[in-house]
Amino acid sequence: MRVAARVPCRQGRGAGVGDNDTEAAVRELSVVGVRVELPSNQPIVLLREVEGDRYLPIWIGAVEATAIAYEQQGVKPARPVDA
Repeated sequence: MRVAARVPCRQGRGAGVGDNDTEAAVRELSVVGVRVELPSNQPIVLLREVEGDRYLPIWIGAVEATAIAYEQQGVKPARPVDA
C-alpha cells in the first residue's frame, strides 16, 4: 500500500529544525504497518519514504488500525469496518 504526503524539504533533503527556507514537496510513502505505542496502547500507522530512510508515525484510532491491518493481510470482512 502506498500513499503520497506533502512534507517540508530543502534542496531535495530533509528539512532541519528551525529552517525558514523550506518548501513543501510531495514524497511517496509506503505503509510499513500498524503498531501499538506503549505504554498508552495507542495504535499508530507507520509510513516510510519510498526513496529515503525517514519514517512518519501517524496516531490513529482502533477502527482505522483494524481496517489497515485487514487490508495488509488481504482479509475481506463480511461487513464494512467502522465505528
